[in-house]
Amino acid sequence: MAVDYGSEWYKVSLITPKIPLELVLNEESQRKTRSIISIVDNVRMFSNDAVSKFTKTPQQTFDYLKLLVGKKIDDEEVKFYKNLFNIEIIEDKSRNSILIKSEDETYTVEELISYQLSKAKLIADNMSGKLYPVDKGVITVPRFFNQYERLSIVNAAEIAGIKVLSVMNEDTAAAVNFAMTRNFESQPKYFVFFDMGAGSTTVTLFSMKSIFNPDEKSKKSPEVEAIDFYYDRTLGGLAFDRELQLLVVDKIKKSAKVDNIEKDSRVMAKILTKVRKAKEILSANTETTIYFDSLINDQDFNIKITREEFEKVSENLLKRIDNVLTKFFKNIKIPKDLVESIILVGGGTRVPMVQNILKKHIGENKLANYVNSDEAVVMGSGFEAASLS
Repeated sequence: MAVDYGSEWYKVSLITPKIPLELVLNEESQRKTRSIISIVDNVRMFSNDAVSKFTKTPQQTFDYLKLLVGKKIDDEEVKFYKNLFNIEIIEDKSRNSILIKSEDETYTVEELISYQLSKAKLIADNMSGKLYPVDKGVITVPRFFNQYERLSIVNAAEIAGIKVLSVMNEDTAAAVNFAMTRNFESQPKYFVFFDMGAGSTTVTLFSMKSIFNPDEKSKKSPEVEAIDFYYDRTLGGLAFDRELQLLVVDKIKKSAKVDNIEKDSRVMAKILTKVRKAKEILSANTETTIYFDSLINDQDFNIKITREEFEKVSENLLKRIDNVLTKFFKNIKIPKDLVESIILVGGGTRVPMVQNILKKHIGENKLANYVNSDEAVVMGSGFEAASLS
């Protein structure tokens, strides 16, 4: 099996003697599963069941755990996570790491992620018909993950009963998937992969060419090589959600004259859930209205947000995207005009204001919107799993 474990979603692909490389559907027959878990009264809930608990028991529901992999108590990601989710995180001095506190329980990040990977293994087992044990796999991580962060993911997978054959970089997996469906010559062509997920942004330059086997003159295989990359660890869709959340909080405070909204975990969870949907709407429309039923003191709220307001509160994030691309193109080892196209990966790339910045750097005609970015990583890592099995 191969698992593309993302901050917001995870996807699973499977290879068995009777099943060619194929995406695994979850128990709701969906092609991807939310990376969320809720633990209430020692009962673990996943996917849509956990999502429904997020606004009811937010301090017992854990989302976007990938942001906390391998982190220490003073890391920027931990501070961001605590502020966004009102989750209590304490220092684990014995491991030089962190613990997530919920009611009377404490959990390591690896433990919570292992529960999700156990679920991923279960749906893969169900698809295989349990005729073949699904106990080996490839797990993807961002290229910028250090050795400690990679080891944390491996530990979580092994707790879940998965022997990790390889920890594969997400951008490489996407590039492999892209290359496997295309023909190249012996001279390399260059492609940029811009991956903006929920938690981070990575931009990578790849060269792709075909290698000819002299013993099999008609057979050639693609060679994919990462040449340069740049990244921002905390620049992702969730950062935009946070700006929208704070905008809505400010509007509610002004209309209702209430304070300390930020300290109410349920209220903040409800606002965060609503602004995620609003962000999607503002990608296609210039304005939207968010309705909150009995949000505070049994008061209802209708909050109007325009795309212009969204762009204004996101100015700093947009500058960071521009900065990532500026530094990347300044330092790459080839002339920019040799880049064939820029491949968009991750849900954050669907936002119009993000695409506008990309167009400024590379030109509109080089934006490749035709690639199935949602499944590029899980299918590319599936090819790797097949080659290692």
